[in-house]
Amino acid sequence: MKKALAVSIIGVIGISATVALASDIELSESSSAQDESNKANEDRSHDMEQNNDTEAEETEMEEGQETDSISLDRSEAAEDIAYQEGKREEAEQLIYEVHEAFNNITGYGAIDEFRFADFVHETREFEGESYVPMGSDLSYLLSYLLDDSKLRDDVENARELFYYAVNNEDTSVLRYAHRIMHDIDVYINDEGRQSDKDVFGVTETFGLEKSIERMHDRVNTE
Repeated sequence: MKKALAVSIIGVIGISATVALASDIELSESSSAQDESNKANEDRSHDMEQNNDTEAEETEMEEGQETDSISLDRSEAAEDIAYQEGKREEAEQLIYEVHEAFNNITGYGAIDEFRFADFVHETREFEGESYVPMGSDLSYLLSYLLDDSKLRDDVENARELFYYAVNNEDTSVLRYAHRIMHDIDVYINDEGRQSDKDVFGVTETFGLEKSIERMHDRVNTE
């Protein structure tokens, strides 16, 4: 009778241990799954924070272009043309598109009908173009496609002229922003002076000293 009882007790203990072990395994698996879930959530949260930081920086950068003065500097870059790795084709395409946008608002007599009020209004546009996309394209070229070079400095000058012109409703400065992007496009995507298109000679990358200095004298306000 005592022997049977002992066996019974051992059996109960064995069952209890098995149940406890199973419970521990289930708890461990549950804890592991929860840890993975928490890590995934943390990763997503981190990615969202990075995206928000990037968007905030871009917004701040765009707002920072709103200026009532302008001072262009001569480029000191060692390279004439440099693209970020693997970005040459995209950069060349966007240069073409930005030039086309400038053509629409200033070229072929459009400047005579240009309306700043429509151009900067959120729900309006001029000749199919509007202020925010053009500014964003110029900023995108600078931040993500071009590397340190005279070409990048030229695009930065074009962006500075563009924002100044829009904020001060200055069509003369807007023309110079167009001329920079025109010359860049002609040399990058065409044959430069060998093409049948006129060039203005106002870029650091491809321009003429007299033409560059003349532009700086006319647009610098400081």
